[in-house]
Amino acid sequence: MQKPVQMWDDERPIKSVCTPGEGYSYWCVGRGGVTHIVAYQEDGQEGFVPWFAVYEGDWLAHRVNAAAVESVWYGAPEGDGLDE
Repeated sequence: MQKPVQMWDDERPIKSVCTPGEGYSYWCVGRGGVTHIVAYQEDGQEGFVPWFAVYEGDWLAHRVNAAAVESVWYGAPEGDGLDE
C-alpha cells in the first residue's frame, strides 16, 4: 500500500480535479484542451497555500486553490503500463 505524501511531492500524474457544489468546476486531462495538472504551493500569510496549475499545452490556463477542491483523481505512474 502506498503511503500518502504531500500533494506537491506525489509523482503520480493528476488526471482530474473538481470543486464541489451546484456551480462545480471540473478539469480533466484530455478534455477542454487540458494537457496536464500539477499540484504546487505558494507562500501565503501564515504559511504555504496548496494550488493546482491547470495547463493547456505550455500555457497556464487556470490556478485552482486546493482548499476549494473536493476530489483529485490520479493516473498510474508513467511506465508501469497500468494507465494505457
